[in-house]
Amino acid sequence: MCSTLQALDIINTAFPRGLRPYVDSFLDSSLAHLKGVFSAYEIYYINATESIPGSSEDEAVELPYLICPLFDLVSNVVRGGRAKQWLDPQNQSQNLTNLVGVVFRFTQMTAEDVRTSYLFSIGISVHGARAGRHLGN
Repeated sequence: MCSTLQALDIINTAFPRGLRPYVDSFLDSSLAHLKGVFSAYEIYYINATESIPGSSEDEAVELPYLICPLFDLVSNVVRGGRAKQWLDPQNQSQNLTNLVGVVFRFTQMTAEDVRTSYLFSIGISVHGARAGRHLGN
């Protein structure tokens, strides 16, 4: 699925008119997939309450490899101005509200981000203190 999304994004960039009749369907599907995969993302990445399950495939398939191409496709369509009608709240759709909500849900710091941020801040504190002593402060 990741390769399909990446191909759609490339086609959308190279031949936007060819995808124009299907843009709303792609956006609907992308938003539905983002909403659907969020609960697993929250469990395995944001809260890290469970271990990420292994893959039956030869290559590991992690959720970010699915999520990022979805966001790439949606952002390129939106930035390209081809989602105006889809985003327009006057069309009795909640697409704009739902999309903004999904973006904010996925931009939460993951458990790994928190650990990395904490370790980085400790490293700065330790190195900063050493640098201060070295400089005579």
